[in-house]
Amino acid sequence: MKEECILCKKIAEVGRPNAKKGEFYVECDICKNYSYDHFFKSAYISMTEDKRAMISAYTRECYELEIEPPKLGDPDHLREKREEYKNKTNDEKLDNLILYLKKNSKRFGDSIPWDEKKDYPITYSPNHQEAAEIVHQAFKQGLKEEGARGVALKLTWEGWKRGEYLEKRNKMKIEEKRQQFLQKLYELTESNENDIRDMWEIGKSLGFPNNLTNRIGQYLEGEGLIVFRTEQGEISIKHEGE
Repeated sequence: MKEECILCKKIAEVGRPNAKKGEFYVECDICKNYSYDHFFKSAYISMTEDKRAMISAYTRECYELEIEPPKLGDPDHLREKREEYKNKTNDEKLDNLILYLKKNSKRFGDSIPWDEKKDYPITYSPNHQEAAEIVHQAFKQGLKEEGARGVALKLTWEGWKRGEYLEKRNKMKIEEKRQQFLQKLYELTESNENDIRDMWEIGKSLGFPNNLTNRIGQYLEGEGLIVFRTEQGEISIKHEGE
């Protein structure tokens, strides 16, 4: 059904995959995908705009890095995320803008619709005024073509190449984390296929959030490198993983 996204207030697709638990799943053009339960809905709605923008930045980055859509709930976790994204550098904000434009361009030269009053979380900015400055920086650095403000944005060739680099870099980050996880499992089990380990503890030891650990586990299982022993996340390495 169509409802307001609780983060950016834009109309989004909202479903209830688990009605018994009162969970909502959101697909938003700006914030992308995330879920939450009804206990926290009123808390999100009452958040100030700048705080909601930082959570939106978090859900967007999960999408850009192909991490499992986050479930918003733990107040302490969200507070940490707000601070993390609040402290993003201007270079990081600019890179995410370029990455967004590249991912949404089917081909070089495409113009991407841009509503600065709604799309500003894409730049990790707490408000549209700061996002406008990031857009201006993209123009000054020759990454974005000059055009009518607040209508559409178009990458220059330099911006397009920068976007390609960022896409490859993000893919490499995920591959590196998968390799780190598998290497850690190999070391812990000493290549013993009967040695069962808790994947959440492995992920925690590597500093990975649970949603990333889960995505890595699902990927490695799909590649036939590990096997899930229980639904609670106990795993063991397979011969192919060794």
